[in-house]
Amino acid sequence: MKNIFFVLLFFNSIAGLKAQVTLVSPSSNSSTGVSVNFDWNQINGSSYNIIEVDTSVNFNSSIKKRYTDSDGYSEEVLNSFLYNQKYFWRVKSFNTVDSSNWSSVWDFTTDNNQSLVSPSNNSATSVSVNFDWNQINGSSYNIIEVDTSVNFNSSIKKRYTDSDGFDQEILNNFLYNQKYFWRVKCFNSVDSSEWSNVWNFTTKSIPNLAYPSNNLSTGVTVNFDWYEIAGSSYNVLEVDTSNDFNSSIKKRYTDSDGFDEEILNSFLYNKTYYWRVKCFNSVDSSEWSNVWNFTTKSIPTLAYPTNNLSTGVSINFDWYEIAGTSYNVLEVDTTNDFNSSIKRRYTDSDGFDEEILNSFLYNKTYYWRVKCFNSVDSSEWSNVWTFCTGTCSGSIVGLKETAFISSSLFYPTIPADNVLYLYKPLQGVKITNALGQIVYTTPLTENQITLPTLSNGFYLLQDDKGRYQKLVIAN
Repeated sequence: MKNIFFVLLFFNSIAGLKAQVTLVSPSSNSSTGVSVNFDWNQINGSSYNIIEVDTSVNFNSSIKKRYTDSDGYSEEVLNSFLYNQKYFWRVKSFNTVDSSNWSSVWDFTTDNNQSLVSPSNNSATSVSVNFDWNQINGSSYNIIEVDTSVNFNSSIKKRYTDSDGFDQEILNNFLYNQKYFWRVKCFNSVDSSEWSNVWNFTTKSIPNLAYPSNNLSTGVTVNFDWYEIAGSSYNVLEVDTSNDFNSSIKKRYTDSDGFDEEILNSFLYNKTYYWRVKCFNSVDSSEWSNVWNFTTKSIPTLAYPTNNLSTGVSINFDWYEIAGTSYNVLEVDTTNDFNSSIKRRYTDSDGFDEEILNSFLYNKTYYWRVKCFNSVDSSEWSNVWTFCTGTCSGSIVGLKETAFISSSLFYPTIPADNVLYLYKPLQGVKITNALGQIVYTTPLTENQITLPTLSNGFYLLQDDKGRYQKLVIAN
């Protein structure tokens, strides 16, 4: 009985192996790389398989690949196929006593043309370029060629072998503002592909300026910022009062610290400057950037004591100096011409744009101003502001006629209780101080005006037609 069972099992095994292996991948008429993962459904109970791959459908060429697969898995990766070649493949299964029929024959064709990725065709790039492509699977290495000639025959052609396993490469030191063509070819141990399609790119011609923005008002220390062309080794910044950049005070600075910005100091106050940037690498230089301009500020801005403020006799002066200033001069006087014998002049060089001064006279009107200095220039004086220590309002001393009107607008010349009367009907009146600042304005509904409390000084009473009289206020 046992012998009968063995015979039946033997013949069942033979019958099973005479079936065909079913192929899975690469599918028939497919496209593959030059490293191919073959996959099939082997016959159950098989000990091993033989796979044959050839350029001939009869599997009789000199380059036929025949591989015995005995690892128990019905798949195998085979390498080093020819590029752009049609192959046929089949599989046969074996056990210890027999083999199956050959499977059906499928075919596949290896790729020939790898696809380029970046820089994209007709793009603009820097002078350091990251080339990226999709290499044909199974390639051992790639050669990339870059040239200014579409025929790749110029004397400056770049040819680089990439064998690090990554289908990308960074190449440097291209010419600025130059059109380039590039292509890639793949290689394995037995063959090479055709060249890829040819793409082109053009390197950028000029850097872009960022700060100070065009027509900006700045301090006398300026932080220049721009977008250099990537891959540049260094930049040259030029700043001048002439847009031809040919004056004797032109500033020229080479920036090679890897940052596309630079802080320059000691500009003239209240001066228009022009600036531009050029990029350099080891083989070329860009064109000059567009030319932008900026104007340095002319005067500092006063902050405290605010204009017409009543204060004590110890005062914390505060102002906004022009950025880049080395020191400031503060002047305080009882006259707005700053020529009295008690004028105070103080040099502030501690880096803070404020100063505390003491021992002012009580009930006195003062004027103050500030000027900024750096190592090469000084600003104009600031606007003049006034303050009063204590109570400085006074009474009207009198009205004075001017040469601009034929007769007085108001009377009496020395009024009582600060009340003035009108000679003629008016729509309104405004009062300006010696600095031209409006300190009071009112519409008129009757033929008189009650003046407000004013600090000592000279004022103009102006009617709605622009005619005026001088008003003198004193204690």
